[in-house]
Order: sequence, then C-alpha cells, then structure tokens
Amino acid sequence: MPKKPRAIEVIPNKLWITYGDNDVKTGTMSPASDDPSMLVQFFTDGSNVAHDRDNINELFDFQEKSEPSSWHQAHVFGYPISDIKPFKIQECDNLPCFTKSATSTVYFAAGYYGINFTNGGWMESHCPKLSTLHKYEFIGPFKTQTDMQIAIQRRKRDDG
Repeated sequence: MPKKPRAIEVIPNKLWITYGDNDVKTGTMSPASDDPSMLVQFFTDGSNVAHDRDNINELFDFQEKSEPSSWHQAHVFGYPISDIKPFKIQECDNLPCFTKSATSTVYFAAGYYGINFTNGGWMESHCPKLSTLHKYEFIGPFKTQTDMQIAIQRRKRDDG
C-alpha cells in the first residue's frame, strides 16, 4: 500500500505544508475561506483541490511541527541561540542580543532572521551579528527556522 502524503502543521489549525510519497514538498493546505468544513490544498504548480475535513485523515498523515532540536537549548529572551553560554544579554535596538564572551564588544542577535544582502538577495541567518542587521534590510527575529523561511518566501513574493 502506498504511503499517505504528509501534512506538517506550521500554524495550528490554519496552515500545513504538504509532502508527497518521496518527501518532496507538494504545496500547502489551509481552511477554505468560504467554508471552514473544507481544507484547500494549494499545489506548487498553482493548482488546488478542496478536501472535506471529515475524511481528511484518510488522505493525509498529519504531523505536528517539530520542535527545534536540542542543539537550540540556550535562549535569549525566548529566541534560540547556539548551545553556548551567552554574555551581556540585553535588548539592543529592540532586538534580543548577547555577546559570546564576557569581554567581547561584538553583539549577536538571538533567533532566526531573513537578511536582504545587496548582491545575494534574501538569505537565512541564525544569530547574525548586530552590525550585519544594521547594514542590511532584515526581517525577524523568529523563534523557529520554519517561521523565518515562510516570512522570507512571502517577502520574495511581495518584492518580485
């Protein structure tokens, strides 16, 4: 029997990312705006199909969004950082910041960010230097990599 497509929850009860049998992203799924008893699956090719919520579990293997790995055990104001001991924890320019040593003057911004580099476009970043955020346009901070990736995709779509 073929494996059911997966639907990974991104926003509880509002948005799922869908994957086919080979774990290839096929699109997204969200409640129909005009009928909450239906879920609409939007495919990456631009097409869509509506599914009745009553038998959606027969069609998809629903999974909750995975928690950040244990690699992100440390946090600054609730935003993940690499598993290091942060120093000089403070808010700088309304961002959760820290240094990597007690004597350092180089601040890093906790969490995930999308940074619009002049020649590279929108890139993902985890705990960038505060000076980098001062230099380039950015979005963030985000508490999960998935939230950051969705925001970057939206920004690319809006800019394009």
